[in-house]
Amino acid sequence: MKLAILTISDSVPVGKREDLSGPKIKEILGPFFGNVEYRVCTDDVDAIADNVSQMLATADLVVTNGGTGLMERDNTGEALKTIAGNRLLPLERAISAAMILACGPMSAIATPVVIKKGAVYIIALPGRTDEVAAALEGVIKPFVLNHVLFGADGHFSCHRAKI
Repeated sequence: MKLAILTISDSVPVGKREDLSGPKIKEILGPFFGNVEYRVCTDDVDAIADNVSQMLATADLVVTNGGTGLMERDNTGEALKTIAGNRLLPLERAISAAMILACGPMSAIATPVVIKKGAVYIIALPGRTDEVAAALEGVIKPFVLNHVLFGADGHFSCHRAKI
C-alpha cells in the first residue's frame, strides 16, 4: 500500500517556510502504509493537478496539505475540480467539524476536499499543522483504517498494510 503526500505552498519550495503539516501526515498515517511518497509544489492550479494526477497512478491514498483557504493563491480546490471523481461531502463535513472542535471557529475558513477516483481517495487538508492533526486523528485515521485498508472482501488485510 502506498500513501502519497503533497504539500502545496509557495513558500516551502523556496525555503521561506518549513513544512510541518506534511511530516505530521506521514507521522500519523505513514505507519499503516508500506511506502510513502512526499512531494512539494507551488499553489499553481496546473502544478497541483499534475502532481495529484501523477500520484494517483501509483498511490492507494493521496493526502494534500495547503491551499484550501480563502487567500487568492489557495488553489487546491480549483485544481481538484479538474480531476474527475466522486466528492464525499459527508466526509468533508466531518473533517471540518473535527478541525473546528479542536482548533476553534476560524478553522471553518479551511475547505477540505475529499474525492474518490476509482479505488483511490484524495483528501485535501489545510496547511495549518494543528488543523491537519485534528483532521487526521479525529476523522481521517479511523476512515483509512476502516475503509482504505480493507480488502475487497470487506476484511482487513494485514498484507496490505504495515500495522
